[in-house]
Amino acid sequence: MGKKNKYKQGNSPTPSNRMTDKLSSAATPVPTPAGATPPQPPHPTTPAPEAAPALQPLQPEQMSLAAYGHIQECLKDKQVEFLKKEDVTAVVQLAQHLRVFGLLSAVGYVRHAREGKIRERIRPMWTPLLWRLVCGDEVRPKQEKAARQALMNVTYTLSTEDPKGYMVKWRQGMKLANHWNFWARACQEETDEQPPEKQGTEDGNSAG
Repeated sequence: MGKKNKYKQGNSPTPSNRMTDKLSSAATPVPTPAGATPPQPPHPTTPAPEAAPALQPLQPEQMSLAAYGHIQECLKDKQVEFLKKEDVTAVVQLAQHLRVFGLLSAVGYVRHAREGKIRERIRPMWTPLLWRLVCGDEVRPKQEKAARQALMNVTYTLSTEDPKGYMVKWRQGMKLANHWNFWARACQEETDEQPPEKQGTEDGNSAG
């Protein structure tokens, strides 16, 4: 006699039935012990932060107004109503330096300039102008040395980590320089001194 089939007809498990049983047992929730934190689903991968957008340049209609405010800040720092001729010369030299050597060089010159009359003339004008160009509305440290170091740090970081943003600032500085020059001359003190040749002519006429 053949072996009896231990499974009755209709009860023999098929492959699909076995898979269903396994899925059902796997889907059965496991009771969580009292006081334990139930397992949480894994968090989705956090997307990488987007790159900071490139710094936007000032619009042409904003240039002159911004430059006027920058020159007024220089006047406030120097505690005077008008600029002297040497102050205006310093502003003109900043424009030339930006065009020839670049923004980082100008900031480095302010930071590391040697002692002397040139540094005494340049720093009071270049520091606030470059600070507003690079740092915008950020409050400038009252301590001049700290301000120059902070300006150097920000400019160097910008040049290395955001070259496009650095180039935007550089180009913006060269455009602003024209307005700085204009407003510096407009705020220059008037002198009653006459040119030597004109004064000599008048003296000669009066003598006759």
